[in-house]
Order: sequence, then C-alpha cells, then structure tokens
Amino acid sequence: MKVLLSINPEYVEKIFSGVKKYEYRRSIFKEKNIKTIVIYCTYPVKKIVGEFDIEDVIKDTPEKLWNLAPNNTGIEKNKFLEYFEKKIKDML
Repeated sequence: MKVLLSINPEYVEKIFSGVKKYEYRRSIFKEKNIKTIVIYCTYPVKKIVGEFDIEDVIKDTPEKLWNLAPNNTGIEKNKFLEYFEKKIKDML
C-alpha cells in the first residue's frame, strides 16, 4: 500500500540527494501495511515528484529519535524539536 505525504521542497531535495535518510512525522500511519511513500512537493513546486520505500517505522520520543541518527536527519536539531513541540504538548 502507498501513502501520499506533503513535504517541503527543502526536504524533498535532501531526501533525493541522500542527505536526509529519515522522514519524521508527528503521527504514525494507522494502516500498518504501508510500504511506499509518494512525495508531494509543496509550494512552489506543487506536484508529485517521486516516491520511496519504507524500510522501517520507529516510534519513540523526539530526543531518542534524534539520537538514533543525528547526522542523517537533513534538519537542524532546533527545527526538529520545534516540529515535534506541538505533539509533545498534546501528549501532556
């Protein structure tokens, strides 16, 4: 099964160049048999630009996720933590 994800152009470029090896999401798919991510590149591109297969889904705290692969995130730590901040507040 495939799922469509909207990803900012900055991160799409990093995914396809190999700099960003992990795609972080605040919510994990409810459907467990997702195997492929179809990438919709957001504004200004606004189109489907490719896809990749999921190797594994890892669910953990933002800090532990960061520590798994800090050199392959394609994002600065402060932006990474800011992205998850809303989810953390919702969990409290």
